[in-house]
Amino acid sequence: MKQSFILFGLAIAAVSVVAISNSANAFRDNLQFDHLSWCENNKVMMSNPDGKSSKVVADCDQDQKVCTSGQTFTRDRVTYFAYCK
Repeated sequence: MKQSFILFGLAIAAVSVVAISNSANAFRDNLQFDHLSWCENNKVMMSNPDGKSSKVVADCDQDQKVCTSGQTFTRDRVTYFAYCK
């Protein structure tokens, strides 16, 4: 009797792990990514409106700083950005 409760508990735990894993994968698959800016040769770069070329937003060397990138997470969106630090 005690063994059947243990086996039942293990079965429920296994099903829970699979369900949580599947929902985590579904969430990850629905994420949206925004790349506002990025670092390139110690410069902060940004896409032009045409989406085919990029432009320098800030030259970190001028202020003796280092281009640093970061990201923020909000609901189903990841936003990447860069700045001089």
